[in-house]
Amino acid sequence: MALVTGARGVPAFPQSLSELVAHIQSPDASAASVSKIVSGDVGLTTQMLKFANSSYFHLPAKVSDSFQAVKLLGMDFVRSLALLAGAFEAFRGAGIDYSAISASGERSLLLAAAAAKMAAAEGFSPAERDVCRCAGVLSHVGTLLLASRRPDEMKAIAAEKASGGLAGDKAALLERGLLGADHASVGGALLDLWGFDEELVDAVARHHGLNSSRMNP
Repeated sequence: MALVTGARGVPAFPQSLSELVAHIQSPDASAASVSKIVSGDVGLTTQMLKFANSSYFHLPAKVSDSFQAVKLLGMDFVRSLALLAGAFEAFRGAGIDYSAISASGERSLLLAAAAAKMAAAEGFSPAERDVCRCAGVLSHVGTLLLASRRPDEMKAIAAEKASGGLAGDKAALLERGLLGADHASVGGALLDLWGFDEELVDAVARHHGLNSSRMNP
């Protein structure tokens, strides 16, 4: 897919965040060990504290350090946040206007929580629930790449979203009309290049129900 491979190439997923995700999945992971790794990444610590102190959790007191945040948010949420932070970090130098896509991060985390909850209600296995959660948090990673490749069109789409004119699959359909691909298929192709599991790649690529098959990068 030209939008993904492009002349400028694809930024690598940050190694430090890949290692954090791998550690969280290990049997030796604990709130203390995870928070120690997190505290070494200022950007990730800031994002964790931001979400821990958001209205989503309705806490009576402010969370002020990474250990408290890990205990509150839980390992699954921290892993999701690390994946999301990794995606944003990968495109840090791509000249993206983050103000145009700032809502994507929080929306992705909420989608992750909702996807995991629905999967549990459907009786999915823990592994299947994890795929759903990760697919939710990475569902808009394609938006980052599109914003770096086609900034003007993505700004126009973001403005239309903000006006309330693009509900449901309408945004993805508009992306296809303007760009030749939507954020779902682009995101799947990007995750494939980053080496993520095929099951997760497919879930992200098809999350709008518009793709009959994965698009090759």
